[in-house]
Amino acid sequence: MGRPDVELKSALTTATLLFLGVVLLTAMLGCGKQGPQFGPPLPTPTQLTPTPVLKARPGSHVWILGISGSLLSTSNGGAAWKRRQLPEGPEGTAIFSAIAFADATHGWVVGWDGEILATTDGGATWTPQHSSAAELRAVACTDARHVWAVGSSNGGAVIVSSADGGTTWTTQGAGFAGSLVGVAFADSKHGWAVGTKGSYGTPTGVTPAGRLLATSDGGLHWHVQVAGKLGAFGAVACSDARHLWVAGGGASDPSGQMFILASSDGGRSWEKQQASSVGGVSSLVFADRLHGWFVGSYAEGLILATRDGGRTWVRQHSGLPPEGNILWAVACRDTKHAWIVGKTGILDLILETANGGATWKRLYVDTHSVLRSVAVYDAGSSR
Repeated sequence: MGRPDVELKSALTTATLLFLGVVLLTAMLGCGKQGPQFGPPLPTPTQLTPTPVLKARPGSHVWILGISGSLLSTSNGGAAWKRRQLPEGPEGTAIFSAIAFADATHGWVVGWDGEILATTDGGATWTPQHSSAAELRAVACTDARHVWAVGSSNGGAVIVSSADGGTTWTTQGAGFAGSLVGVAFADSKHGWAVGTKGSYGTPTGVTPAGRLLATSDGGLHWHVQVAGKLGAFGAVACSDARHLWVAGGGASDPSGQMFILASSDGGRSWEKQQASSVGGVSSLVFADRLHGWFVGSYAEGLILATRDGGRTWVRQHSGLPPEGNILWAVACRDTKHAWIVGKTGILDLILETANGGATWKRLYVDTHSVLRSVAVYDAGSSR
């Protein structure tokens, strides 16, 4: 009989060899053609997340308006959103058309029923300030006291304005039959309004003709600066009291041509900038005298951008399908950050960019309304 310690070592060696043999045989069977086939490993479960949004920036405010009064707002550049409902009009319903903010707290909303709502707390609460027979289409403000809205009343173009934050309002006729659809102010004195004299379907068959009105005294007096046969004017933008742009034509022009007019002397002289052969006019905005965007309401969802004051316009791609997109409004925080609202098919649409429009991202937010207008204010900017 051998030594116990030698027998134990022999037994352990035998067991170890048997174990290694089993492992080697299993590996050979698993890698061979006749071995069991388990298929590829299951993917690691992932949690669906919304489309990435812009990096949070405290003090960067965006407000998005739906025609039925749905209001989306963010105070950090789009990292988080709140949804509110505006109060109903005097008849129990309202169709809202435009929104503007002078700063982080003071803003106004106007509607087709002539109603003007105001907020002094960033949009948390809204108060009716004025109501008239006018159909108001656009609104602009330069500070907490000076605000202007434009539209039409009884077939004539009108301008409604306040110089005391909305405590009192004045309504002025623009002096022609038609409607004003856009308004922009560089400061509390210098502003412009655009629209159309005449309309399709008139008994005389008059083709719409664009009108540009200008003021240099805060809207106390307006004069016609451009009047011609260029087709309807649909949008106006300015970067200061000297540099401004007007967009027109498109669906309102028999040729279908969409054009942009530019001025560097406050509107005394103009240069025609041909931006697109076909397109509807919706909205125009400039971050400074060089950088701007134009969006169109035709089905392809036209986005044009310029970096040289409009001398050249380049089409930017939204990333959406080529058809079924209608873009209603564009607003920008600076030369890099901008937002567009509209619709794609039957779905509401919000686009945002953080790189000047090189790429656009779609933002998925429950809007509960057809989106119509967007306003932006950056508390950290120098404006």
